Amino acid sequence: MMLPEGDEATPPGTPSVNEILYQLLQAMLQIMEAMKKIVELMDRNREVSDLIAKYLVWVLKQHAIQAARDVSEMPDADSARAPFFSEGQNPKLLPAFFTDLEYLFKDSQITSDSIKLRYLLRYLSPNLRETVRQGAGYAAKSYDGAKEELLKAFGNPKAIRYTEEDLDACVKEYSQRSIKTIEDFHARHIRFNLISRELRKIGVSEQALDRAYVKIMPFELREKILGA
Repeated sequence: MMLPEGDEATPPGTPSVNEILYQLLQAMLQIMEAMKKIVELMDRNREVSDLIAKYLVWVLKQHAIQAARDVSEMPDADSARAPFFSEGQNPKLLPAFFTDLEYLFKDSQITSDSIKLRYLLRYLSPNLRETVRQGAGYAAKSYDGAKEELLKAFGNPKAIRYTEEDLDACVKEYSQRSIKTIEDFHARHIRFNLISRELRKIGVSEQALDRAYVKIMPFELREKILGA
């Protein structure tokens, strides 16, 4: 696994991002072809529509999980899926920053505190890096300690909760953007998961979330899937 400092050579025979993306989209197109006959039922039967949407969500999420495995390294600071926080941002966004960061840790199977601290510094502004480095948590090589101190420095803000308006904005944004790389696909999967996790807590149904998940795919892809 690539760490923030130093480089490693790409192993021989490793497929390029374009090759992986091509294989991903080819698999999805094959699934779409197989479903053409039953898709015609969707407009006539809402129950069938929900079942198909649920199946499509399962398929797409399986591809997202595989994409996550193919992009197992932590992202560069300027990557589309990299979290970032600076002192100029709303403090209420800091808990969400840690949520995103820890999602990536889990995704990349990072458990070492020393490695977590390296990445924490990577995704902070220069001033906040120094704030973390000067803290007791960092000196003790404790990620949780450094996290607690940084949250405390901003007054232990409560996280901004996502709403259905955020889901609508997510759908609108991603439905109009094509998937150019595996990272693009993975980034929209992560963002949707963060929003949907909160909406489940306020009673938004799985059926509604499933339909929204299909809609975050590019329009041309949805057109082939749903005959939209």
